[in-house]
Amino acid sequence: MGKTALVTNMAFNAAKKAGGKIAFFSLEMASEQLVTRMLSEQSGISSEIIRKGEINTD
Repeated sequence: MGKTALVTNMAFNAAKKAGGKIAFFSLEMASEQLVTRMLSEQSGISSEIIRKGEINTD
């Protein structure tokens, strides 16, 4: 439990630190789900709110 969350966080931070790009492959989640998870983590906005498109200006 939490394996994908850990690895996506590690990959994001590695790319950020190196100032480059990384390749990430997952057999468990679609690319849209992975991107939504990373956006949610970095923005502090619930992934459910992002997925439903209920983001407001606040």
